[in-house]
Amino acid sequence: MLLETRTSPVPVGLFDSPISDRHVLCLHLGDPVPVSYRAGRYERRTVRLHGQFCVVPAESTTRWIVSRPAVSLLLCLSPSLWQETAETMGAGRSELAQAIHIRDAQIERIGWMMQAEDLDGYPGGQLFADSLGPALAIRLLALQSPAKASASERRRALP
Repeated sequence: MLLETRTSPVPVGLFDSPISDRHVLCLHLGDPVPVSYRAGRYERRTVRLHGQFCVVPAESTTRWIVSRPAVSLLLCLSPSLWQETAETMGAGRSELAQAIHIRDAQIERIGWMMQAEDLDGYPGGQLFADSLGPALAIRLLALQSPAKASASERRRALP
């Protein structure tokens, strides 16, 4: 599977996100939750808001201190799909960057569509989920790309 989804409770207190062989995007569901986190040597206290997401690349982890129970929608992306997308988009060999508490309407929509598909029991089989995998990879690649298209280039782009 190129993209898997599951809803996961987030425990209160200190915990390390599990190390996965997939890239994991954690989309926060529900009420705001005060948290502290550490990614590498970077530490910060903040509040997680509904729809914010974190990106944890494959084989890495983040450390969290959560003040009350929370829920995340986990979107687990195949690293091979990430690399294939990066190469197709002309980025060559590309590593997915870790990110904490990002907002992006397009990624939120992909998350909500995947959540609905999961809750409905995948009526389209795996085809629908596998079609959203490249869309998620393309959007993540665009968000971490330092070169943004100019306004005139965006107007000429296909919708």
